[in-house]
Amino acid sequence: MTGDRTLDDVLDRVAGAASGATYRRRRDGDQPLRSACEGWCELLGVEPEALDGTDRGWLDVVHPDDRKDVRDAVANLSSGERVDATYRVRRDGGDDRPRCEGGEYRWIRDRGIVPEDDPDTIEGVLFDVTDEREEIADLEEDSQLLDGIFESIPVHLFVKDDDGVHLRVSDQREMGESLVGKTDLEVEGRHEDAKRSAYEDDLQVIEAGEPILDQEEYLSEFDQWNLTSKVPWTDDDGEVVGLIGVARDITERKRAEQELERKTERLAEFADVVSHDIKNPLTVANGRLELAAATGEAEHVEEVVEALNRADAIVDDVLALSRHGDAELDPGPVSLRAISRGAGHSVSAPRADISLPPDVDVVADRSQLRRLLENLFTNAVQHGCPDVSIDVAVTNDGFTVADDGPGIPPEERERVFETAYTTHEDGTGFGLSIVREVADAHGWSVSIGESEAGGARLDISGVERADADDQKPDA
Repeated sequence: MTGDRTLDDVLDRVAGAASGATYRRRRDGDQPLRSACEGWCELLGVEPEALDGTDRGWLDVVHPDDRKDVRDAVANLSSGERVDATYRVRRDGGDDRPRCEGGEYRWIRDRGIVPEDDPDTIEGVLFDVTDEREEIADLEEDSQLLDGIFESIPVHLFVKDDDGVHLRVSDQREMGESLVGKTDLEVEGRHEDAKRSAYEDDLQVIEAGEPILDQEEYLSEFDQWNLTSKVPWTDDDGEVVGLIGVARDITERKRAEQELERKTERLAEFADVVSHDIKNPLTVANGRLELAAATGEAEHVEEVVEALNRADAIVDDVLALSRHGDAELDPGPVSLRAISRGAGHSVSAPRADISLPPDVDVVADRSQLRRLLENLFTNAVQHGCPDVSIDVAVTNDGFTVADDGPGIPPEERERVFETAYTTHEDGTGFGLSIVREVADAHGWSVSIGESEAGGARLDISGVERADADDQKPDA
C-alpha cells in the first residue's frame, strides 16, 4: 500500500492520543484506503492493505443498507468541509470481542475532513460506538417502557426535582402538560390551601429524605379523594435529587365510608326517634289501663287499643325510613280537623286545650301528618305547661299550630330544628327535627314565629288543598 510515510507517522501519533483509528481514503468508487494507523486492525480486525482497492475498498466492509448514505455523505463535500456520520461496518477476524447485529457488524462514528490540498481524499478518525449505541437502545427501550407505564397505569404518577418542580406526570388527570415545569404552588385552578400543603409535603420528603405514605388528600377541583404516597428519588451517590409520587383515586371508597358513617348515625338517631315518638301513645295506654282497671269502663280499653295501634304504626314508619332512607309517602285527601283530633288523643296532657281547625281537606300522608301534629302538640306541652292552650288554624297555603307558652326566642328558632337540640330537661330534641323531616318529605316549608298570646307559632306552608268532593278518610 502506497502512502506518505511522514503522514503515517502523524496519523499514528494522533491515534495514540485518541480512542479511535485514523485513516486516509479516496472519495470515489469503493473509497479505497490510502493509509491507516495501527489501531485499525484492533478496531476492524482486518489489515488496511486488504481495503486498498485491489480487491475491496472501504465500502465493501460497510453494511449494505448504509453504503449509499456513506457514499452520499462525502460525495459532494468541498475542500475544508467536514463529515460526521454513524453507520455499521463488518468486523472480520475470529476473536471473542462483542459483535453487534448478531455478531457480524459493529457501529462506528466516522468524523472526517476534505484536505485543502487533496480534494479527492478524506482524512478522519473512526470510533467504535457499538457499546454506546446499545446503551442508547437500552435507554430508548426503558424510555418507551416508562412512557407506556405513564400513559396506561391506572394511577397518577409524578416525578419532581429537588425544588418540587414537576418533571414527568402521567395522563390520568388529562392535565400532565400543564403541570410539567411547575411546582404545586404554581399550578392554576387548585385551592390555595391544598397547593400549599402539597408543596410543603414535597419539601419535607426532599429535605428529610423520608417518605410520606398513604396520605388522604381531597382535590376540590375534581371533587376527588386521593391516597397519595411520595418517596425520595436518589442518585448513585445516595443524594436526594427529587421525589417520585403516586396518587390513587379512592373517591368511591371514601364516599362509601361516609355513607356508612351517615347510615350508622342515622340508625342511632332512629332508635332515639322511636323512643321519643312512641312515648306518648304508650303513656296514654298505661293511663287508660289504670282507668279501665279502676272503673271497668270499656271505652278506656278502646283507647288503649288505639294507643297501641298508634305505637305500632310509628314503629312501622321509622323502620321504613331506616330501610329506604326517606319516608315512603302515600298522600291523599285527609281531614286536617280529624287528624288534629286524633293527634291530640295521643298526647299525654289531659288538661291541654287543643282548638281544632275548620273541617278542610289537605293532600298528605295520613300517618306522617299525624306524626307531625303529635310532635308539635308534645313540644307545646313540654315547653309550656300541662294546661297549655294550642290552636290549630288554616291558612291560605297550609296551617299553623300556635300556643300560649313561653315561645321560642328569635336567635333559637333555626337551631330548634337540629336533631337532639332541646331546652327542656325531659326533652329529647327530636320533636321539631321530626316535624321538619315530615314537612320536607311532603315538599312543605316550616317556619317559626310568635303567636298572638306570646307563645310559639309554627307555620306549615306549601300544603295542597284537596278537592271538596274527595272522600275524607278517618283519622
